[in-house]
Amino acid sequence: MDDRRVCQINPDTGQNAAPAPFSSFADRRSIVVLGDPGAGKSHLFRQAAHAAGGVLYTARNFLNAVDGGIPKGATLFIDALDEKRSGRGDDDTIDALVQRIQRVRPQYLRIACRAADWLGESDLAAFKPYFDANGGVTVVGRRSGARGLYHSLAGYRRARPAAGFPRLAAG
Repeated sequence: MDDRRVCQINPDTGQNAAPAPFSSFADRRSIVVLGDPGAGKSHLFRQAAHAAGGVLYTARNFLNAVDGGIPKGATLFIDALDEKRSGRGDDDTIDALVQRIQRVRPQYLRIACRAADWLGESDLAAFKPYFDANGGVTVVGRRSGARGLYHSLAGYRRARPAAGFPRLAAG
């Protein structure tokens, strides 16, 4: 497996997070991967899903999948959250996604989204009941080429955190 490197953004470790292989987070129940277009999120998910024997969907395909098509207890990878809700200003997509995830009840959950399209406080608040009931969430960032690791996350780090979530810090 091409074990791409990511930096932990949340929960805040209190120090600058050094890039680490994605596989080093394998024991985390829920992971959100944020990154710029072309940062390798989809490639990472294809590789990691194969290595874990997991199930990979785009957000659109996951929402349209037939119930029963996802094995209970599977590691569920949901890619391209940003593409499903592109151009939408409401929370319908996230709400539908959370409801579907709660019905499927994966053993582990992985979600990938473009950093600029992740709505920070709003998205964390929508997922909070699921994350709270399933061991919390780890948010990691994926580098895009030679550019700065978190340049697209700058506004996200400054946003006021949702109740119950710590302020995100640069890694």
